[in-house]
Amino acid sequence: MQQTCSLLDSRAKIVEVLWEKPGLSRVELAEILGVDKSTMSRGVGSLLTKGILKETESRESGPKGGRRRTNLEVNGDWGLWLGLEIQPDACIGVLVDFAGRQRADFNVAASFADSGLIGILASAKIMAVERSAILGIPLVSAGLAVPGVLRPGTGIVERSRPLGIAESIDLGPSASKILGISTVVENDVNCSCRAEMRFIDRTMSRNFMFVMAESRKTGMSLGLGTVINGVLHLGDHGAAGEILSVFRREGDDQLSLSTDILTQAASDTRALASVVSELAPQLAMMANALDIDRLVLGGLFRRYFKSLAPAFYTAARLGRTYPDLAKPEILPAVRGDEAVAYGAAIHFTDHLFEQSFWRNL
Repeated sequence: MQQTCSLLDSRAKIVEVLWEKPGLSRVELAEILGVDKSTMSRGVGSLLTKGILKETESRESGPKGGRRRTNLEVNGDWGLWLGLEIQPDACIGVLVDFAGRQRADFNVAASFADSGLIGILASAKIMAVERSAILGIPLVSAGLAVPGVLRPGTGIVERSRPLGIAESIDLGPSASKILGISTVVENDVNCSCRAEMRFIDRTMSRNFMFVMAESRKTGMSLGLGTVINGVLHLGDHGAAGEILSVFRREGDDQLSLSTDILTQAASDTRALASVVSELAPQLAMMANALDIDRLVLGGLFRRYFKSLAPAFYTAARLGRTYPDLAKPEILPAVRGDEAVAYGAAIHFTDHLFEQSFWRNL
């Protein structure tokens, strides 16, 4: 049944659908949204006028032959999202266009302890503005990915052991002021999950766990993201994703392994295998309890996927109460070292698909 909806609502829905399924015709778009032709025409017309959508000509004719049909796509050149991953020892940045394509990347060689947030963001802004000018596409907004516990939806970092943040700090306003654009702040592993969700095969289950390992000068950082029915789980306190092994002792970091082993794991697959030996059975227990078959490996686990995947698979099989129901899937993350920064950039799509984003356009 066709329905009518406001112009604000229709524009948000149109962009959301085309962001995930570019190249639809007006008829296909109307069928997916279940709206009438008048509502569709007004929404599409407004978005085309503002340059947010663009028309492309299909290589194939319409179902009745004749002239080629006209398809619709989000216009990537309308704007850029800046994504920044803040690490203790460096900052990784990417520019992602409005259609979700990564257009540029850069690294800021500065530590959080020495340069602080102001210094890192000031350097990142210079690099981002330079690349934006080269592309000829304006910067629209930014996403900041940080390790630690964040209060959901606020940009307030409650704690961050890697960055040495021991008391609550609201990074959103200061980051927005330094970068000169609206900035959202999110946990780094959650950003990786968002990057993975961007490229998820819609024919597959929308339940998965994402585990990531990143090297640090003083060891290793581990994080876990859980997506259930296509929704990223944040937890009651924004602390979802923090990993602590059940085998660790007082004074240990995230695992019971020594700092030497964790430091070596970045370049020594035997040391990294020790990490997997302790971590994989615990992940398998969680996956069994949540009835999740798919585990996605990011960071160092992705880099050495071929050698590590069998251990994760074996643990997942042994951890299943009913192993005959389904086989576990161990997959490498779609994106590599820039996954966190990319996820931070597209974090703004949460606002893009809301009516409030369109009120001033």
